[in-house]
Amino acid sequence: MKEFNFKVLPVKNNFIFIVCVFVALVLECYAYKFKKEDAALWSSIFRIMTWVVMGIWYYQQQKKHFTQTQKLFLISNLLPIFVALSSYFIVEQKAMLINILINLVIFVLWIVVFKRMGTRISLKESKNTFKKVLPIVFIFSFFYFFFSLYPKLSNIYSTLIFCYLVVISYAGILSGFLLRNDKTTYITLGIILWIFSNLMESHYIFLLKSP
Repeated sequence: MKEFNFKVLPVKNNFIFIVCVFVALVLECYAYKFKKEDAALWSSIFRIMTWVVMGIWYYQQQKKHFTQTQKLFLISNLLPIFVALSSYFIVEQKAMLINILINLVIFVLWIVVFKRMGTRISLKESKNTFKKVLPIVFIFSFFYFFFSLYPKLSNIYSTLIFCYLVVISYAGILSGFLLRNDKTTYITLGIILWIFSNLMESHYIFLLKSP
């Protein structure tokens, strides 16, 4: 079911959104210079602004061809807002669980979107070396999980993080076979960077920050 028809706005309109996203990101970083009790609140506000602007930007791009697939992708773009909210309004332990679950849902939605675009994994038929070695790239994240994180995690965290790695790895491999366009490689690289940033964050939270 290939109903994903992406339309690009004129450069002028894109530039406005790019500037807005950049300003929101800069303000989020600047917010950490505020007093400790205010920094978390303002950084969350500016982070929410970033995702809202990106959601509006995407909708403006797609509103004339807004299919069910676009709706799912827009939802996945707005879900990080709840991550920002949970980080401030909920105690840290529960917030971490909620954040893992939300990120899990985001990549489940991405998998649904990729599937609706007709994407399927076919290593034998592919002549692209990058696609053939792609599964090996994601295996490293599982090695890190089992040998570094797993011994330090409680059952609920280890189960959720393992499920998250399975889902995001599958989404990453699937994205490598997304359409027949070399530009889709950037999507895969973005997911790979997302995984490594999550693993570094997990390393800090569970191995360095924890007593």
